[in-house]
Amino acid sequence: MSAQLAISSLTASARTRLAAGDARAMDLSLSRVDAHAAQIMQLTGRTAHRPSVRGVAHEQLRRLAQLWLVLAALYRNLVSGKKLAQRELWYRLKPLGIFTSPQQVYDRVSESGAIIAEWTGKACPRESLGVIAAPRGSMTGTVSLATPDGPRQLDDAVYAIPGDPEECSRLRFASSRARYVVVVEKDTVFTRLLDDRFTRLLPCLLITACGYPSLAVRALVQHVVKALALPCVVLTDYNPHGMALMLCYKHGSATFAMDGYCCPELKWVGLHTADVQLLETPTAETPGRSVLAATSFQPYSDRDGAIVDGLLRNPVVANNEQLRYEAEAMRADRRKLELEALHALGPEFFAYFLRDKIISSCA
Repeated sequence: MSAQLAISSLTASARTRLAAGDARAMDLSLSRVDAHAAQIMQLTGRTAHRPSVRGVAHEQLRRLAQLWLVLAALYRNLVSGKKLAQRELWYRLKPLGIFTSPQQVYDRVSESGAIIAEWTGKACPRESLGVIAAPRGSMTGTVSLATPDGPRQLDDAVYAIPGDPEECSRLRFASSRARYVVVVEKDTVFTRLLDDRFTRLLPCLLITACGYPSLAVRALVQHVVKALALPCVVLTDYNPHGMALMLCYKHGSATFAMDGYCCPELKWVGLHTADVQLLETPTAETPGRSVLAATSFQPYSDRDGAIVDGLLRNPVVANNEQLRYEAEAMRADRRKLELEALHALGPEFFAYFLRDKIISSCA
């Protein structure tokens, strides 16, 4: 039995018991969880939690509600046939207000796998639920790679970026229809754009380092920009770390000042202060457009303050009016916004928002 069918069967059973007046119909306990504990730990890499929710204690009821919400979200995703990273699942569920941290979502995903394993008698790893782990770096797009076995068309396929900068610099292209090189900060954003077939909406080469860029990913970005003679843009979260990440792609790492792996012509297309102000403010021109809720933002931390202070001391930022303005605005705003939060504005909003940002920035 697939995970999708198992969730459907489990839900149908709960509904039947609830209709019959069973007060514990929604309970998702595992009668043999101890026998599965070692297996669960092996599949998830985490300490197994007993997903037994009994009684009326507030935290127990909250945990039960969280579990059903995660199962519902996983079921919808399985029906769609798409994959999603755990981080994106957190952003989908965060606006409901019942989860206080990403870890709670991750724990409920692990428990969901344990429950389905109990229900079906078969192991249910995270991947069977349509949840994937983030790789170190990935590339896709409207290009064909030249390989010893012949051209390898990427399009919707994903090329795993190797860890060797020299190997990245030796990459050759058989053909290209790309008009831009687009770098995104995180794998969750990359995966969403891949699912949305963004490279068909805007022919481009899409790259992520899954966070702060390694030497290899920066070498790859530098190489493809030169090899294909394309404009390069980067999209990051609205926070000091995002600006620091952009500067690393553009000017190289301060730790390895002489590595030479940078892309000075790279353009930072957001998220900027103006983007945030636009996305949280309804306008007369777009009366039906959703706006970001206050819960979409994260509070500033002491570490964020230290990073932005360091950015303002950086001559590259201090001597650039736009960058200095952005850093000072972030410090004054004292809020952060991650790119995944934009998914709440509609299923197609993010892809079209990014497309328009790229076209206008490179015009």
